[in-house]
Amino acid sequence: MTKTEKYDRGPNGDLYCSPTLCGLGCTRAHYEKVKAKAQKLCARLGPAWKPNVHENLGWHYSASLGDVTVHESKHGCTAMYNGPSQFIGDDKDPRRAVVKAYAAAEKAVALQMAANAVVRKALLSVPRLPAPVGVLRA
Repeated sequence: MTKTEKYDRGPNGDLYCSPTLCGLGCTRAHYEKVKAKAQKLCARLGPAWKPNVHENLGWHYSASLGDVTVHESKHGCTAMYNGPSQFIGDDKDPRRAVVKAYAAAEKAVALQMAANAVVRKALLSVPRLPAPVGVLRA
């Protein structure tokens, strides 16, 4: 069964919904509308961004570039950087949301570097202990 056969159902082929993944009764028209919104979001963000459309009790969309994903809703845009930690930026403009997520990541890195400097200074101030008996020093 192809993806199209899996989704195209209904007397006129108007349903575009997976009965096992969703079952809400999504339509092809809704899917096409959401797909166009995903492409429009990518156009606002830049040529390297890729559209994502997924089904979860309705069709939803986002744009992604590497580890950054931008979701758009009636409340604005949320950018999420999913690296070793997650950093989030919210704004009406998707580009500013990405900048805010990046700024949050930069701030966290700066705080971590400051903490590392404090720990390094503390470790360097500890007197060296003699090597245990039977251990050769280089």
